[in-house]
Formats: sequence, structure tokens, C-alpha cells
Amino acid sequence: MMNAERFHELLRSQAFRPFRVRTTDGDTFEVDHPDYAMVSRDDTDVAIYDKDNHFRPVAMDHIVSLEPVRSNGSRKPGKR
Repeated sequence: MMNAERFHELLRSQAFRPFRVRTTDGDTFEVDHPDYAMVSRDDTDVAIYDKDNHFRPVAMDHIVSLEPVRSNGSRKPGKR
């Protein structure tokens, strides 16, 4: 299970760096700005603004990794 505190740390970082969220079903989401994701009050879910301009709910239990997004232009577009 992903630690909600780690998610908070990435969102609140003063030098925000985009990151990729990978889920148990293979979906990926890129968080390009701290306003594009939020963690629920009880730290059990996150809502991520996807590339289709929709908030997608994701259970914290289904997040398998949070990875930095390379800034050198070699980013691969994620799945919805």
C-alpha cells in the first residue's frame, strides 16, 4: 500500500517536480502540477486530474509507485 504521507510530500514540495502514479491495474497518471491531485481527508483515496480533464479517483491501496517524470523531453505519455 502506498504511504499517503509520501504523496503529500510530493504535492507540497517547495520545488515541485512532476511525478507519475502507477496503479495495480497498470494505469499511469502524470501529476504535472500540485493542483492536479488531492488526497482525501482520511488518506485512503486520491483524486488525480487526468489528461482528459477529469478527476479520476484512485484508492491509495491501488497505487504501486510514485516516480519522477524526466524533464528532458523523454516523457512517455501515460495511460488514462
